[in-house]
Amino acid sequence: MGVDRISDSFCNIVKGAFIDYTQEVVERHAIPTESVVVKHASWTTNVRWNDLRIDLPRSPVTKGGVLLVPERFLKDTPRVTADGFCLGLRATRPTCCGTT
Repeated sequence: MGVDRISDSFCNIVKGAFIDYTQEVVERHAIPTESVVVKHASWTTNVRWNDLRIDLPRSPVTKGGVLLVPERFLKDTPRVTADGFCLGLRATRPTCCGTT
């Protein structure tokens, strides 16, 4: 199973917890919500994903619902830049990236 499918599966599995968390934050801070359809919001007894209509904040950009995620689940995404890539290479190959 590829990384994208693993992350998609994980997100679907924990989506219910993220919905609950979002609704707690929305209530605490009086954030406006609208009824939106959330795909794969729950699991049925027939072993199928169930789409549900849920009150969530709505994205002004995509017009879809927004799920909030507790900070403990977030981390910096590693990314490669030209400078960072060359800096890493220079540690093992001092003549790379146009330097001597």
